[in-house]
Amino acid sequence: APGKHGLRLGVELPKDCPLHVGMTAKLTFVPYQQEKAIWVPKDALAPGEEPGTGFVHVFRKGRKPRKLKVQVGKRHGNKIEISKGLRPGTEVLLEEPAK
Repeated sequence: APGKHGLRLGVELPKDCPLHVGMTAKLTFVPYQQEKAIWVPKDALAPGEEPGTGFVHVFRKGRKPRKLKVQVGKRHGNKIEISKGLRPGTEVLLEEPAK
C-alpha cells in the first residue's frame, strides 16, 4: 500500500564509506531493472501511431536532426525505457526541432 513504511535492512559498506551507525537514509526501491535499458526523458518522446511505439528526434552534428521510430518499454517517473530503435549513447532532443 502507498505511504511510509518502516524497514530493517542490513548492509555491508566499504571501510571508507561516509555513513555511520545511527545515520538515516532515504531509499528508492526499483522493482524493475533491465541492465542494458536505454532511458530517455519523457519530454523527448513523441507519441507513435501504434500502441507501444513513439518517435524521438536524434541530434546529428552538422546535419538536421533525424526522426526515429522506437518501441517503448516501462515508464518510471519522468523517464521512459526505449526497448528497440535507439542505440546507447545516442543524443536525443527534448522537443521536436523547428521546421
